[in-house]
Amino acid sequence: MNNQRTNYIAALELRLMRFYMSVRDTGVADEADNAGIKAFMEAGVITEVVTHEDLEAIIARQHMSAFGMTLDERYQQRMEEAQEKGDFEFFDQPAWVRQGKRVNLSE
Repeated sequence: MNNQRTNYIAALELRLMRFYMSVRDTGVADEADNAGIKAFMEAGVITEVVTHEDLEAIIARQHMSAFGMTLDERYQQRMEEAQEKGDFEFFDQPAWVRQGKRVNLSE
């Protein structure tokens, strides 16, 4: 199981890094890639290879590596840029979506 966990984490880190680098370079998140990563992460949890806490740490690490800031810091930066540009489309999404909150239906 330990080797399986190591391989899973390495594969997830690679997927996240490619995704974040693409977002950083283009400014656009590819929805198909995002959905694939979410499915991959859910599979890791279902098979008990990783926990939600493991995933949060992996995501935070890869995000910091790609953007040089935490998820919260980047969210604040994006919000400030949207306000400066008068781009209120950023705020059209519900706050819980913009802030990256998730609804956990399994509880």
